[in-house]
Amino acid sequence: MSELQRRERAAVNGGELLRLLLADKRSDSTKRAYAADLRDFFGEELSPREVEQFVTLPPVEIARLLTRYKSELLGRGLAEATVNRRLAALRSLLKFCYRLGWSQTDGRSLVEGERVVAYRDTRGVSAAVVKQLFTAADTRDLTGLRDIALLRLLCENALRRAEVCSLSVADF
Repeated sequence: MSELQRRERAAVNGGELLRLLLADKRSDSTKRAYAADLRDFFGEELSPREVEQFVTLPPVEIARLLTRYKSELLGRGLAEATVNRRLAALRSLLKFCYRLGWSQTDGRSLVEGERVVAYRDTRGVSAAVVKQLFTAADTRDLTGLRDIALLRLLCENALRRAEVCSLSVADF
């Protein structure tokens, strides 16, 4: 370790690392989620000393801890996406510390994420069903013309029902 890295490490403690890591994130929701995820791993107190000890462990030991933590998360019945986000927060911490010379690993390839299982079909309706909807509308009155306009908005712009319902004349 160089003298500059030693001085930098002395100036920044584990608590400062977390503050800098979260400040490095752009999205407020990411900051909140990562802070909560790190508290889940390190405990509510988020001891700076514990954070410092974790990031300075050898990669094999970090991999062991992350594997145990992933197993615990799955044992709690958390969704795959939640498990993956919590692991991503820890990988982000390791990557950040690696860039600063605090960690021997950037967190990649230490533990695999969970495969996310889709919980619903989001493909929409088939082209045949869309054609049936257009032919079913009675275009001889204003209600039918309105229905055709709404169907065109939905289908041609890939809008969701709530998005079409919230539209106003000013949007056009």
